[in-house]
Amino acid sequence: MPYTPELSTESCCTLRRIAWAAGLPMTKAINQVFELMPEVLDKNSICAACKDTTKCAVCGFGKINKQDIIPVEIKNKQIVFKDPAEDI
Repeated sequence: MPYTPELSTESCCTLRRIAWAAGLPMTKAINQVFELMPEVLDKNSICAACKDTTKCAVCGFGKINKQDIIPVEIKNKQIVFKDPAEDI
């Protein structure tokens, strides 16, 4: 990564709570958050605004990889972590 983005205090607090709920360190939780974004945001809008189409193969919007995503549901605009045992 060419630079380290700084998080606002609010974003840092939010990420910390997501990490706690997922049982992950913040460094891994932030990856999970970004892996979830293609499931939440409109792919067509994101791709239409893209300024670097050379990275589609590694972008979550160009290639969705659900293998390592934390199982969640979005209910009433809230992310709810699912118990993987419920899917069995």
